[in-house]
Amino acid sequence: MTGKDPTAAPAATVPGRAGEPGRSSGPGLRERKKRQTRRALRAAAIRLVAERGLENVSVDEIAAAAEVSTRTFFNYFPTKDDAIAGIDPEDITEISTALAERPPEEEPLAALRAVMLDRAALVAPDQVELWRVRLAIIRAHPHLTMAYAASWSSYERALAEAIGRRCGLDPDRDPYPVVLVATTLAVVRTLTVRWQESPDDASLPDTLGRAFDILARGLAPPGPSGPSGPSGTLGGSGAPPESGGSDGFDVVGTPNAPIMSSHREHREHREHREREQRGQRPE
Repeated sequence: MTGKDPTAAPAATVPGRAGEPGRSSGPGLRERKKRQTRRALRAAAIRLVAERGLENVSVDEIAAAAEVSTRTFFNYFPTKDDAIAGIDPEDITEISTALAERPPEEEPLAALRAVMLDRAALVAPDQVELWRVRLAIIRAHPHLTMAYAASWSSYERALAEAIGRRCGLDPDRDPYPVVLVATTLAVVRTLTVRWQESPDDASLPDTLGRAFDILARGLAPPGPSGPSGPSGTLGGSGAPPESGGSDGFDVVGTPNAPIMSSHREHREHREHREREQRGQRPE
C-alpha cells in the first residue's frame, strides 16, 4: 500500500502493499512494474464491476481498461473473481518477511503490532472509497465472499509460520502461532473495515494501536474493574478465584454446573431407556 496505489486495501481487508517495513532497500524496477500492472488490473476490475455488475464484465474488458493484453491479465490473475477478491502473493511475502526481520528479542505480539501499524500508516485517504466499493462487491456475491475468506488462509498460514520460527514452535503441533495470528488478524480486519466504512478523527494506525493495547493486556476490560483499577487485576478484587469459579463459571467463561448437570441427566436417561429395552425394571 502506498499513497499512490488506489487499489490496495488496508491491512485488515487485504494485506496490500505497504512498502518494505524492516528492509533497507525497495524492490527492483521489474518488481515495481509487476506490482503496478497488478494494481492497475485490480483497479480496473473493481471499477468496471461497480459500474456494470460482475456478470457483465469480461476479462478482455478488464485488460483493455488497464491497457494490457488479455494474456497479461492471466499472468496475474486466474479469473476476474481473483482480481476482485484475491490477496496478492507478493503482499503475503512482504509482510511475512517484515515480521521475520523484526528484532529477535521482540515479543511476538509486539512484532505483529509493529508490522501491521507500519502498513496501516501508509494508507492514503483517497484509497478508502475504492476499498468500500470492493468490499461492497465482495459482500454482494457469496462466491466472492468464500474466495476472499479462502485467500486469507494462505496469508494466516504464512504469518503463523513466521511466528513459529520466531518462537521455535511448529504451527502444526503447537497452537500458539496459529491462535496469535488468527486473533490478531481478526481484530485488524474487523477494525479496519469499521474504520473504512465509518472513518472518524482517529487515523487507522491509532485505531489499530488501541486494539493492540487491548490484546496486550489480555483482553481485560478497561475501567476501574480492569487492569487500570486499584488492584491491577481483572475484576479489581485482587483475590484469586475459587476452584471452578465462585460464580458458576469455569476459566473460559462457560457455565460449568449446568453443563455437568445436563450431562448427568442425559446419561441417566440413556441408562433408563437401555434397561427398558432389556425388559428390566428401572431402579
